[in-house]
Amino acid sequence: MPSSKSEVFSTAGDGQTNVDINVLQGERDFVKDNKSLGSFGLDGIPTAPCGAVPC
Repeated sequence: MPSSKSEVFSTAGDGQTNVDINVLQGERDFVKDNKSLGSFGLDGIPTAPCGAVPC
């Protein structure tokens, strides 16, 4: 069954330009108890102070 989800995130550190995202399936409290569906990286995030949210 296809699904989608959208969320807005902020940077975790000053000048952060990339992030690795792991996609999981499941509702368990611990990551290790859920199924990994894959991962991907985002590069080229504009530099900004920690916690900045893009407009």
